Amino acid sequence: MIYKSSNGARLELSAFLVAAAACSLPATARAQANEPRITLDVSLGGTADSNPFLLTNGESAASATVKVEPKVVWENESSSAIIESSFRLSQYTNQYGRDEAVRIGAQARTQLDERTSISTRAGFQSSRSTLQDSFFLSSSDPFDPGFIPEVPLTDVTVAGRRVRVNTFDASAGIDHVLSPSNSISFSAVTSYSKFSDGVGSDYRTGYGNLQYSHRLSERTSVSASVNAGVADYIGRSAGDATIVSPQFGVQHQLSERISLNASAGVSYASIDDGLGDRNGSTYASGRFSLCDRGVRSSFCGSLSRSAEPTALGGISAVTSAALNYDLKLSLKDRFSISGRYGRTDRSSDPLFSTVQGKSEIYGAQIVYTRYISDRVSFDIMPSLTKIYEPLADRDPNYSIMASVKIRLGKLR
Repeated sequence: MIYKSSNGARLELSAFLVAAAACSLPATARAQANEPRITLDVSLGGTADSNPFLLTNGESAASATVKVEPKVVWENESSSAIIESSFRLSQYTNQYGRDEAVRIGAQARTQLDERTSISTRAGFQSSRSTLQDSFFLSSSDPFDPGFIPEVPLTDVTVAGRRVRVNTFDASAGIDHVLSPSNSISFSAVTSYSKFSDGVGSDYRTGYGNLQYSHRLSERTSVSASVNAGVADYIGRSAGDATIVSPQFGVQHQLSERISLNASAGVSYASIDDGLGDRNGSTYASGRFSLCDRGVRSSFCGSLSRSAEPTALGGISAVTSAALNYDLKLSLKDRFSISGRYGRTDRSSDPLFSTVQGKSEIYGAQIVYTRYISDRVSFDIMPSLTKIYEPLADRDPNYSIMASVKIRLGKLR
């Protein structure tokens, strides 16, 4: 089912994942939950782009877009569960024709007792436009005290080729408090990525992460973790890898508003050369985030580096960064600005020796939102995105979008 590429198969897979994820939610999250809160966001918009898919021979285009985003939330004293999705349809005025995207996910968390909690997650995404559907995506409320901005792990090697990327991921984890100052957690993650039109190599991954945390004071904690797993390229052995990443971290609350999270370590990858031997590569890895959250404004910055599989670059060092600033201008007006950066330093995989070097993507976006009522809002979003590759000259994309969003269902 995962290996099919038609639109019907993608929608069939999406429906399957919703059902599977819902069934996998912890029983207490469903059986004991209060009545679910159901919302449906419908957006209608128009966009003007100078190079919407960042192609080497791209041309300017206008498009009309319809986006539907249903969401279901269950909550009770010990559990929470969410199923949310996004379905986008865009019609362009020229050669680009029609473009569709699907994103769907389910997650749940249950407190088993005072010391132990478990969590599960499953998701699927199908898209031809990294820029519209992933690069500027932010999945949480920046004014939430627990919010850490999501660092977009964009596969830059296929970002400018209008390749449809189908991605499935699932994870499960357990957290346990050993004592008032010590805790331990374990999680397992699996993913599968498929690329259309024979561009790049499909791959799947599986990782396990074990972390120990110790609280030094009310404001400061330290941690030690090890992440180990495999990357398996479908249909070939060259590029298959075992990756082990030990890291040490610190979490510190600088003030009531400002929090810092940092971790650093190395990633060691043992890579199959396709000829019966394995080559070892070592990469610096880590993650850093700094957030300042207030009542009216919020700023968060994140930076990460890790060894990851890519469609056209094999196992590579992937660097990602995200900056977000949000400001509530008034009860009805909100302003945000975000910046994104992704870089892939391609590896020495022999199958990719002709495309050595780095690939980079830069982006910036401004969003102004006017709340016309509790259920209707208007957005205007100018943005700029640019890809740099050593063997291709791609014009940047200058874009501006205006849209109206209508929320149906139960409000908070």
